[in-house]
Amino acid sequence: MRPRNAMGFRILEMDSVSFHWVVKCRVNLRPLISVFPEINIDDRSIRYKFHVLCVVKGVNENDYTLVLATAGKLFTMISSARH
Repeated sequence: MRPRNAMGFRILEMDSVSFHWVVKCRVNLRPLISVFPEINIDDRSIRYKFHVLCVVKGVNENDYTLVLATAGKLFTMISSARH
């Protein structure tokens, strides 16, 4: 079982023909801890505090921009699709 507070997630899109979820992109937020240390709530337990507010598909179908919030700050992250 995966922890509920993992630093990564998948962006899914529903296939319009089969109505199944398809993984479009995997996102790893772990590198953000060094830039935004407030994401890490407790170093002893692996708990993080961030919220994904929005995911926008880029001009290229495989690019996404994420709007995230943590500790009163908003920031964007650009991610390219990796399966």
